[in-house]
Amino acid sequence: MSTPTSKSNILWALRSHGLDESVTVTQVLENKVFAWPVNSKTGLVDHSLMIYVMLNDWPQDPNFASLHFHGTRSAVREPGGVHPALQVCFHPSPNDLYPYFVEVDLDESAPRGLRGALWHGYEVLKGRVTGRKTDQTRIFNLLCKRFGDTT
Repeated sequence: MSTPTSKSNILWALRSHGLDESVTVTQVLENKVFAWPVNSKTGLVDHSLMIYVMLNDWPQDPNFASLHFHGTRSAVREPGGVHPALQVCFHPSPNDLYPYFVEVDLDESAPRGLRGALWHGYEVLKGRVTGRKTDQTRIFNLLCKRFGDTT
């Protein structure tokens, strides 16, 4: 097994929703990816990720948090208290090619309910204190528990 990356983990989580081809990843950071809403197989504009999160009522992050941490008000999280949880942020496009771009990351826990809020708060605080981003091997192990080892 190769070392898990943010991209491999995020695409696995998106695949669980049938959305792994709904974006074309253009930038990979240690803990997140940036992508265009362009189908990675066809090259055509694909709004299925945005439509999916809207139709499935993914809860929106509080504006102060999404503005502070992501620079946008359009941030949603995977519902249901799952571990790890996808977070998708929609940003206005800096050009006329596409209407928006997406930022996607996986948090160990979504800040829903007391337990989730404490777990997510600990994850954020640990990152601030240590200067490290979310551990992608830990995320991979949580994905294995959630989906079974089907990489």
